[in-house]
Amino acid sequence: MQVKKSDAAYVYFPKCKKTKDHYSITVIEKLPVVQVSVWAGISPENKKKIVEGITQAIQEVGVPREAITIILYEIPKTDWASGGQLHSERFADR
Repeated sequence: MQVKKSDAAYVYFPKCKKTKDHYSITVIEKLPVVQVSVWAGISPENKKKIVEGITQAIQEVGVPREAITIILYEIPKTDWASGGQLHSERFADR
C-alpha cells in the first residue's frame, strides 16, 4: 500500500519494519473528531450551518467528508464563564 505525503494528517503508522528495499507499513486511519461547545438552545438550523462549515473547511485539506466526525456540546450559560463572570449574566440579552 502506498501512502501519500498528504495522508500524514490523518494516517497513523503503528509499525514500520524495514526490509531489504522497502518498508512494510501497517496503516490505521485516524478519523478527525471535532468537538464544539455552544450555548444550550442553539437552533437545529444553526447547528446544521456550523457542522456544514466545519466539514467543508476540513475537506479543503484533503480529508474525505465521510471520515469527519463533529460532536456538538450544548452548555447552559449558567455553566459557562469568561473573565470571572457567568455567561448567563454577561450575555443576559442573548
